[in-house]
Amino acid sequence: MMWVKKLDSQHFWDQMNTLPIESISLIEEELVKKLITTYQIELDCLFFDTTNFFTFIDSANTHCDLPQRGKNKQKRYDLRQIGMALLVSRKEQFPLFHKTYRGNKNDITVFQETFNALSERLRKISDELSDVTIIFDKGNNSKDNFNMLDRQGCYYVAGLVSSYFKPLIEEANKNFQTMEIDGEKQPVYRIKKEIWGTERTCVITVSTLLKEGQIRGIHQHLEKKYKLLQEFKQQLENTKKRKSFSEKEITEKLKDIIRGQFIDEFLKFDIIKLSNDEPSFTYYIDIEAYRNLQENVLGRKIVVTNRHDWTEEEILLAYRGQAKVEYAFRTMKNPHHLAIRPQYHWTDQKIEAHFLICIIGYLLAIAVYTKAKTAGYSRNIHHLMEELNQIRLGCVTKKKSNKIKFQLETAPHHFKKILEALDISDNTIKQKINFSDYR
Repeated sequence: MMWVKKLDSQHFWDQMNTLPIESISLIEEELVKKLITTYQIELDCLFFDTTNFFTFIDSANTHCDLPQRGKNKQKRYDLRQIGMALLVSRKEQFPLFHKTYRGNKNDITVFQETFNALSERLRKISDELSDVTIIFDKGNNSKDNFNMLDRQGCYYVAGLVSSYFKPLIEEANKNFQTMEIDGEKQPVYRIKKEIWGTERTCVITVSTLLKEGQIRGIHQHLEKKYKLLQEFKQQLENTKKRKSFSEKEITEKLKDIIRGQFIDEFLKFDIIKLSNDEPSFTYYIDIEAYRNLQENVLGRKIVVTNRHDWTEEEILLAYRGQAKVEYAFRTMKNPHHLAIRPQYHWTDQKIEAHFLICIIGYLLAIAVYTKAKTAGYSRNIHHLMEELNQIRLGCVTKKKSNKIKFQLETAPHHFKKILEALDISDNTIKQKINFSDYR
């Protein structure tokens, strides 16, 4: 049983050291090709997004370049982080491409730097690039990125930041038509518009959920703004500890406090004179401006595409599918299953090897989950992992004959069909293991 001694963590780490970074993409490519063939994965719509994973790598550690401080999506700005770009399939969210990158890069830059490798992967796994539509979020778009997609001849569905296209939103507000999207009636406006030098199909709609979330966010930010304004006002009007401010300085300070998405459109101030002729201010809500914000701005989504032949519903449902890649990220941040964190290494080579191993783990878990669903399993992947964890494989050895016997522990009755779908039984295990290798 000498092979058992090689199952310790040190042996595993030693093997990680032998993996060249240049091989990671090739390994993933071979796995993805096999995956597509085995599970007949449809490549019609693929979802791209980026995220970051905070680490506990010391700031003084100079052995790595990937971990950097940046805008952490879990609010851990005090820690170094590592970024990951990911492409997943429409069904089951199979990972088809990933790229590890420095934690201080923004999404737009990552998209630019990743796209060549991404398009090369698509050409190798798809017969025709024209059959593929890439869906990505508004955080990845820019004029240069769209021009790059146009040059490559790629189809895409993407979001636009609505505040950058106010005339388009105003036009949509006057021309909304009620349509049924996925069984739900909502206002929709469609137009072909020149966006960044090229004619693109734009679909504008109003999301009730987005609007409600934006209103909640506005109220939360207002509380913080009120607190800062009141503190500054008290500072100005405190006769004992007063610091002299000019009206211009007060105005600049107030603009800085109020500045923020939507807030500065309706939170206003006036400069006043105190009884001692010193400047101060009052602040208030512009009710008309706030009402206009609610009725004509909040909840607006702009989706842009070069799939001019698609219906409004096809375009909007494709963009909604962006949640699929976000689900993959949430799964890889789940501390109980398939988590990328914690990572107990700090060289760039080890970090990239670690990310590859985690992606392979996620890929295998999705493969198992897909098979389980064919047997009628209806719960999510995390419940499946928990239930599979309860089934153990026993290994019995006889010292005299040095024979090995493997046997599954009794599985729950409702799980027998799942095990059959996964090809797990005492007989299949015996067939797959060459016992002579272990004697």
